[in-house]
Amino acid sequence: MSKISRRRFFEGTGAGLVAALTPLLASGSRTYRVGAKNFSEQFILAELISERLADVGATSERKEGLGSAVAFRALAASDIDVYVDYSGTLWTNVLARTDTPESAVMLKELTAELAARFGVTLLGPLGFENAYALAMRHDRAAALGVHSIADLATHAGELNFGTDLEFLSEQDRAALAFIRQQRNRHASTLQLDVPGALAVLVGHPLLFWSQQPERPLQLVRGEPELVVRALGEDLAVHLVPAVQASGACMVLRDAPDRLRLVEIRSEHHRLARILGTDGLHLPASAQARLTELLSSLRTRVPVVSELVLEGERSRPAARQLYALLTPHAQGLALQYLRIAELVVDG
Repeated sequence: MSKISRRRFFEGTGAGLVAALTPLLASGSRTYRVGAKNFSEQFILAELISERLADVGATSERKEGLGSAVAFRALAASDIDVYVDYSGTLWTNVLARTDTPESAVMLKELTAELAARFGVTLLGPLGFENAYALAMRHDRAAALGVHSIADLATHAGELNFGTDLEFLSEQDRAALAFIRQQRNRHASTLQLDVPGALAVLVGHPLLFWSQQPERPLQLVRGEPELVVRALGEDLAVHLVPAVQASGACMVLRDAPDRLRLVEIRSEHHRLARILGTDGLHLPASAQARLTELLSSLRTRVPVVSELVLEGERSRPAARQLYALLTPHAQGLALQYLRIAELVVDG
């Protein structure tokens, strides 16, 4: 079977599988790989396709649990032979279209574009429309006065929105991969690999505290810094934050609604062993040699130093006030106050 004839899918949901499967069988017997996404309807449709293939003497195997993007890429790469997809999903996710033409127009353009750009054959609709709907408990809707989708916008901050995996972002799906199932003799539980999940959630726009779901949380990436300060006649060198003997990351709370994921690499562990738990203290006479060393290290680890390193100009330190204010009654409440010495451009 040629490459293009292997790369086919059905559009829509429903019946009509026998006629649609006929082109797949034109090149003789082989095992066909039937794809399915990760929800019940897709499992059922994949099973129906497999049964129809069996009815005409063909064998098949199923590749289930695929996300939308993964399923289409697998089809385009001939890693699967057939699966059912949805016109709206293909229109927005694959063709990146934002307009909403009539169904017949959309189907015609999808057929042409997918064939031209990806070598994928659209076999046609299955005769049913599968639309999404928003469901809400009647008593909750009555309490909030919600009668339409537009009404939900007024209460968006008070509601928790539950979706299937199709509505998750790439970051969400990446984080889900770090949920592990732990089994014992009596039961199984789900455990989250927190360091792994946090690493892929850096910069996620919709993180919230579990205790206060109305408060957004900012997660940023960081790494340990080599800090050099003058202590009297001596120089003190520390790695900040202090790096533990083991561990690939740590989480620091920079502010009430800001966390910093500090990633620990092998060079950080080596520096920590050299500096020790109390840091390294050097006499002032070692300043020239230390400056030279720091200039070479700064390409591998951030250096915060009161010494002027090679290639840098002197910048004065400035004391700066940081405050977090939140609405309270008719005024503002001070949630957080910090004074920090930072290096800024002079």
